Amino acid sequence: RRFAFCSFNVQNLLRPGRLQEILTTLAMSEGARCVALQSTCFPGDPELPDTYPLHVNGNSWRVFSWSAAAGDKSGGVIIAVDSQFLGPGVRYVPSTISEGRAAVLRCKARAFDFSVVCAYINPGSSRAQLQKATHILGQVEAAVRAIPRRSVLILGGDFNGRLKVRAPEDFTETIGSGMHREDCPRGRMLRELATNTRLRLLNTFPDPGRRVQPTFTSPLSSSQIDFVAVRVGDGCRVESCRVLRDCGVRLQLRAGHDHYPILVRLSSVTRSYSGQRRTRWNREALAYAASEDGESLRAAFCDEVLERCDEGNGWEGVEGAVLSAGERLFAQPPRTVSAREGWMSQEAWQRVRAKQEAAAQFVKLGAWCSPMGILRRLRA
Repeated sequence: RRFAFCSFNVQNLLRPGRLQEILTTLAMSEGARCVALQSTCFPGDPELPDTYPLHVNGNSWRVFSWSAAAGDKSGGVIIAVDSQFLGPGVRYVPSTISEGRAAVLRCKARAFDFSVVCAYINPGSSRAQLQKATHILGQVEAAVRAIPRRSVLILGGDFNGRLKVRAPEDFTETIGSGMHREDCPRGRMLRELATNTRLRLLNTFPDPGRRVQPTFTSPLSSSQIDFVAVRVGDGCRVESCRVLRDCGVRLQLRAGHDHYPILVRLSSVTRSYSGQRRTRWNREALAYAASEDGESLRAAFCDEVLERCDEGNGWEGVEGAVLSAGERLFAQPPRTVSAREGWMSQEAWQRVRAKQEAAAQFVKLGAWCSPMGILRRLRA
């Protein structure tokens, strides 16, 4: 199914009802099903996320909030998912990347598997602030590398990094064009992160004939410092990526001097594999063959290999014979997912009927002994 993701630096969520307002606007007007928010400024424990359900305009959301670290006035991130849209049976695995600055949430079910990384890189040009930004980006890169390939990765956040303008013929598979003269220090770090992990920064690739849209505006300037990325291999899933100008104006704390949300629509967040299943070996059978009592099993294995060997195929033929003989003697049967048959026996059915009859008698007895039942009998 189609999936919409939104990343937004909210400046803070300390005003009561602001989180509900943001989720309602993004879900109702843009159809967002997962939202990554930066700079929430919530106090609390930055290591463990606060998890709670939130009902907004008839939809059930599940919110994972990482509070700002002590002394960090602008930290804190939130990842919220529409649990009603995802359905039941979803396993949520939240993890902290950097206290109050970066986190990851993996959502797993039989129908899908995706991971959302939310990052907020600190601003500032001093040496200490650049070192902190380098440390956070290094942690984000390590977390991105640790996410399994079978999980669709979505990265969103405020990186406070500016990228330089490039012509379409100079675009790479990871980064297109920025809107500045040169890369700033954080922009160079972001470029290295995207290149090393093969992440495609989606909002650096404008539509043909259009310019890159800014994600932050002020009375004096506009800049592109917020980004959303997916793996290069998942670029075919992206249907659209755009900066929400009108929606952002309604949600900004200071109109004209604030960030804008970025919305990405994906065709799906599912993984499908058509390759051959890997052989699962029976460790107990292998251990028995290696023991003193497993001489007969070893002999049967040698006979199988000799029967399957073909002298004309050389060493590759020997390898194939060993593999096929091993699969016949030591491989476990493939796992099959099917409904259990015959689990409701005749005895179980008899007990169910007995409980139904007992329940009917209990209801009848309750009606007989109730005040209304006594009055009806007296009138009769």
